[in-house]
Amino acid sequence: MDFKIVIVEDDDTQRTYIKELVKQWSHSTENHVKIVTCESAEEFLFLYSETMNFDLILLDIQLHKINGMELAKQIRRKDQSLQIAFLTGVKDYVFEGYEIGAIRYLLKPVKKSELFKLLEECFEKSGRNKTEYFVFPYLG
Repeated sequence: MDFKIVIVEDDDTQRTYIKELVKQWSHSTENHVKIVTCESAEEFLFLYSETMNFDLILLDIQLHKINGMELAKQIRRKDQSLQIAFLTGVKDYVFEGYEIGAIRYLLKPVKKSELFKLLEECFEKSGRNKTEYFVFPYLG
């Protein structure tokens, strides 16, 4: 079962960098990850507002029309379980981020070790690492 991550980041370089780090984490841990990227909050809402079946959203706060904090508030109205981690270059929104239930707030440039730690925590919390067993009674 894939661990589903969406990256919402308007800067192409940052989006590519974060995606590559997620791929490295996936490879190094042998966890199967599905990565989706969006360039804006509007793109995310257009594509996924009805089916937010992700385990984690890595969300830039400083987006254009709808900023990341507003997107997070919209997400929370529909989905309380989606893990939200903010990625940003400013500390101004830290307390507001935790009010909406953000799991973490990482400052840019994102450090590989910090992102890997976040991914590991979110993966554990998602329960994707648990093996499911089926027990069949033996009647013989």
